[in-house]
Amino acid sequence: MANGDYAQRNGLYNRPAGSHVTREKDAPENERAYSCRYRPMNTWQTRINRRVLIVDDTASIHADFAKILSPATVEDDSLGQTENLLFGTLSTTPAQHFELDSAFQGREALDKLEAALANDRPYAMAFIDMRMPPGWDGLETIERLWQVDPKLQVALCTAYSD
Repeated sequence: MANGDYAQRNGLYNRPAGSHVTREKDAPENERAYSCRYRPMNTWQTRINRRVLIVDDTASIHADFAKILSPATVEDDSLGQTENLLFGTLSTTPAQHFELDSAFQGREALDKLEAALANDRPYAMAFIDMRMPPGWDGLETIERLWQVDPKLQVALCTAYSD
């Protein structure tokens, strides 16, 4: 095993030019980042994780999430131009977009989660449907996902009242 592999697995990050070794796990919880290899002591550069996994057996639900969380960018911003003409200011609120991945069954979701972690690109959150025949239901899917990544935030979704 190479020294870099050990350091990466244990949260150790070397600074260039023989300086101190910092451990990401010693950073405050709200300032932890997933992958910033070199950084000075006490300077934690965070990267906001906007990766979302959608787990549902209905394709139209995936499309609905995409419309809301990752809308298409429009070159012709006529609404913004009208606002500028009326009020003399541009809108300063940037649209926040999320990186979405789709899985149609629980097993597929688990495979995607494992691949994401292996590539050091974890998901911040998963929206999971409660009923996904013929495979795992939402609860079993969540149990298995949390066995692999206990930090994964989950929202359980259903169209049923029972």
